[in-house]
Amino acid sequence: MKTGRVDFPKPVQQLIAKRAGYRCAFPGCNQLLVCPTETGGIANMGECAHIYSASKKGPRGQFNLTEKELQSQENGIFLCSKHHTLIDTNEGADYSALQLRNFKEFHEYLNSIDAGKQQYPLTWIKSATYLDSKYIEENRKFEFTKSTLLCGRNGTGKSTLAENLFSALSENSIQRWKDKDFVLRIEFSNPILGYFDYHSENGRRYYVRDGKRTLFSPVKFDVFLLQTGYISWNENNSDIIDIASWINRDVSFVETLLCNDYLKDSAFFKEVRFADEKDDDGQIRTNLYVVRKDADGESEWLFNQLSGTHQSFLILDLLIAYLSDLSSYRNVMLIFDWTHLYSMDNDHKTYLIDKLQKYSTRFQTIMTSHSLFELEWKNWGIVELKGK
Repeated sequence: MKTGRVDFPKPVQQLIAKRAGYRCAFPGCNQLLVCPTETGGIANMGECAHIYSASKKGPRGQFNLTEKELQSQENGIFLCSKHHTLIDTNEGADYSALQLRNFKEFHEYLNSIDAGKQQYPLTWIKSATYLDSKYIEENRKFEFTKSTLLCGRNGTGKSTLAENLFSALSENSIQRWKDKDFVLRIEFSNPILGYFDYHSENGRRYYVRDGKRTLFSPVKFDVFLLQTGYISWNENNSDIIDIASWINRDVSFVETLLCNDYLKDSAFFKEVRFADEKDDDGQIRTNLYVVRKDADGESEWLFNQLSGTHQSFLILDLLIAYLSDLSSYRNVMLIFDWTHLYSMDNDHKTYLIDKLQKYSTRFQTIMTSHSLFELEWKNWGIVELKGK
């Protein structure tokens, strides 16, 4: 007789427990939940809790997930009995799916480090709360996981949140926010770091942590903010200068980016090369050639002759590989307020969504969009904005 519950199959339960190292994934607990028995076996005292509910009316609901997704290890978190009960109290209202996914990822990363298999992300942003703002509802708290989509129609605050996060983490205020007042509390996944408050007040910016006021961020981040969908070409510039302008970095950075072996894992490109060639006026111009992977093999293109989608994806493939390397040593965040995403086909969108959620990328990503595009945002946190 069917009960309407979607329980984890036995192999999935075992996988969830093993990925947790048989320890409770609730922050600060880490209790070992397996031990030997007198009969020569083992006793597993842990419980595989559902992040999204096993039943339609259960804690945190089912968020339109399929039965297969509800049964997957990604939807399970290994907990002791005490913390399993705690997260499901009040119908799960005190512990959102985003929080639980963050707990799970953080715990599994720690296990990977202990095993020597993974570089530890120094920290991610756990949440951002507006303590004071005319533009976002006061005391509104936004929770983040490794990869988070800010979804909502125009005017709901997606770009506001993205730009305020950039300002708070990078110490570089965006021009349109320099004379606007708000206070944003940033809380970190690493409990040792706690949180700080970022103040933008009468054109001045400062930070407060543990009651101490500073002019610099107490936790340093390397933040990349991409807001332009298409590269704006200037026929008098080289490709490198135009790319540097697009990603808001200097030319030397782009040259280094292009010269490294960052395309080895790309699904669309094999390599790039430079060539000094004469233009129609006889002037020497450094052109960028790209070897693209096609269905029929490989083909070489001038960079500025690629479609906007392929231009963007070349730069993104390079940036993602670079930021993954960088995040072995620094706190790194990639923020997309990226209109060009809307015009991409589903294959390119799916490729990007999947690549940014993988553990191998290591850094944290926040993306804005007005739609879910009817795609599967597997392992992404979805934050819906509806305006103030």
